[in-house]
Amino acid sequence: SGHYGRGKRINQIMEDLRSKDSRRMFRGTSKVSKILRAPAKELEWDSDQVIDAVVKAGAVPLLASFLNHSEDQKLQSEAANALANISAGSADNTRAVIDAGVVPIATLLLESQSIDLQDHAAWLLANIACENCTCVLHAGALNPLLKLLDSLCESNKSNNTSEQSLIKTATWLLSNLCQYTDSFEIVKECLPRLAKLIKSNNEAVLRDACWGVMYMCKLSIQEVLDSGACDTLVKLLMHSSDDVTCVALEALLAIFSNGTLKKEKSTDCDSALIPLL
Repeated sequence: SGHYGRGKRINQIMEDLRSKDSRRMFRGTSKVSKILRAPAKELEWDSDQVIDAVVKAGAVPLLASFLNHSEDQKLQSEAANALANISAGSADNTRAVIDAGVVPIATLLLESQSIDLQDHAAWLLANIACENCTCVLHAGALNPLLKLLDSLCESNKSNNTSEQSLIKTATWLLSNLCQYTDSFEIVKECLPRLAKLIKSNNEAVLRDACWGVMYMCKLSIQEVLDSGACDTLVKLLMHSSDDVTCVALEALLAIFSNGTLKKEKSTDCDSALIPLL
């Protein structure tokens, strides 16, 4: 009976998604997001099974089409939210989202006037980047992401909850793009932004930005050192959060474990780092 009940629930959602009524489309999309976030105990099936069922029912192309409804930003945002949850599933589920043509649309949505829509689009792209970073980079997502981060940093938007969420998600996306590429040239413009973000007052931003710096070390340690990020990483060893301290230390270890650095560039960091260790 549990299987029948679950199947009926998915069928009801699909009826709403296929409707031409905007209210029903939004209701169906919200139900997708809700069912994907629900605890496994409540649904009596695990998250992967839920995502598989939603994908097999044909929800992804419909949700992808809702991203184009520029007249209804709430629908766009909820669709991006649902697709982000789906793309966090298996590689096959992420591929289904990519194949639905979501990446170019989500890239455009990074430039939306809606903060919530930007946030969900960035989250969607961040999940996809974990599986297929090349796809996200080829869609041109990096430039609007950098502009978005520049805007957030310059205006110092920190009091609004939605803006705090956006800068955290955007930083996570930036970090993922650095992690899953093997070319420094492609992501070199990320480095000056990461050097700014590791001075953030937000712990989640700090953590992901430090990871981003560490990933950049794997591409070009000397460029990271030249960026001035090293001094900030040393200061972060005294941060109150163990998570931030550990990631900052990982990045510093990535820098100083390499024997090809120019000596004059590392002397100042050495003198600051040794007493702390």
